[in-house]
Amino acid sequence: MAKNCEVCGREFDALYPKTSFENHEVCKVCKKQLEASEKSFDEVKKQILEEIRRCNDFVDYDAMLEKMRGFPATTGMAFEGYKITDYLGITGGETALGTGLYADFAAAIYDIKGTESPELTDKIRKAKDLALAKLIENCKKLGANAVIGVNFELATIDSIMIASANGTAVRIEKK
Repeated sequence: MAKNCEVCGREFDALYPKTSFENHEVCKVCKKQLEASEKSFDEVKKQILEEIRRCNDFVDYDAMLEKMRGFPATTGMAFEGYKITDYLGITGGETALGTGLYADFAAAIYDIKGTESPELTDKIRKAKDLALAKLIENCKKLGANAVIGVNFELATIDSIMIASANGTAVRIEKK
């Protein structure tokens, strides 16, 4: 039967080998956090589990896409057949996604071959979708029913892909 880290619950494997801390079986990642903290084992465990929960709950990709559905967004400055009745301000939506070990490894292979990496291409699309969904969410908070002038910016820091979608929140109505 597989054993799991007593802190984070990960199954021990090559990336998270079993080690110990104060008679607890933990992975090397959790051990490092336990050793760096002056808090008790239980306090650090609670902190790590809260961070894992926050990361897991942070983005429900399908729910974010559903929130976008039907909300008018354009890279242009108007919608044909509609007039803008109110400009509510410039706003944005941002996301930072880890590319993941598998995607990084696969990208390195595609880089050697000089071909497209489907894994990273999918991550870029997902990052842009999430940034747009957050932009739309922020537009709705401003009372907008549409967004104009949408643009995207992408960057990477180590294995983190950062996407930002910006635009102007507006209210529109049929002409």
